[in-house]
Formats: sequence, structure tokens, C-alpha cells
Amino acid sequence: MEFNAVNAVLNSHWDGRLPVRPDLIAHRMGIEVLPIVSDGNNSNQCGYAEITDSGRRVIAYNTLDPHSRIRFTLAHELGHHVLDHTKQGRKLREYSNQDWNDGNYIEERDANRFAAELLMPEDAIKTLINKEKIYSIPHLASRFDVSEEAMYWRMKNLGYL
Repeated sequence: MEFNAVNAVLNSHWDGRLPVRPDLIAHRMGIEVLPIVSDGNNSNQCGYAEITDSGRRVIAYNTLDPHSRIRFTLAHELGHHVLDHTKQGRKLREYSNQDWNDGNYIEERDANRFAAELLMPEDAIKTLINKEKIYSIPHLASRFDVSEEAMYWRMKNLGYL
């Protein structure tokens, strides 16, 4: 499956600088970015995407999560909007325990793939490897501001490992 949606978003809303900023891309797309205010019952909620009853598109993130997790959550929730998973009045919540997620498996898988491809664009990876001769997972993860695990899987999925 080609993921032209990611390329369309990057081409229209990314300034080309690393790391990719999913929060800025969301703002440029007219999507509101909100922190989740912990009330004790939602501390394991990573984020959500929704179209409110008034038609506002929103993505939210848990401020208690680590920085790299917040970035991935924002990109993931943005993916739900771009991939048309959100419907007015339906809130797609993502939890640290995946069994509690509101989206179905295919929606969640596609949103994860969208997030990985948005945060770690293939062309940017190629440039760092071929022109700047950066090969190490930790160094690449640092440049893209993602976890080493996320960078490892992206490199593996692109066939570099």
C-alpha cells in the first residue's frame, strides 16, 4: 500500500527542517493541539483524535509521557485525521494498553505507520545516510528526535537493516 497521504502532508505543511514537528503541521492544517489534563482516571491515555460536535478537529497528548512518546502520539493522532478515521462526535482514544484503544486494529496500524513515515521521512533518512554518512541508530534517532526503538524499526522497514 502506498502512503501518498504522508507525502501530501509533508509536501504541503513541512518546512523541510529536522526534526519534523507534528504539532506545527497540525496547526498549519487547522487542527487544534491540546494537552490531556490528568484527572487520575486518564493517566494511561496517550492521546486522542476527534472531530467535536461543533466540527473542530482536535488532537491531544498526555503531558506526563516522555518527549519522544508525545511526538509519536501527536503524529499518530494526526494520522487518524488525515486518513479519515475520525468522524464527527467519535473520539479515538489511544492508551498505553492497546487493548483499550477505540480504533480498530487496521486504523491503529495505519496511524502508527503514518506517524513513523511523518516523523522519519524516507528522503530525509536517505540524505543523512548518503550525504552526511550518518549510519548509527542513536545518531539518527537524535536527528529525528524519536526513540532509538522507533528509528530501528523505521530503518528495518526501509530495508537498511
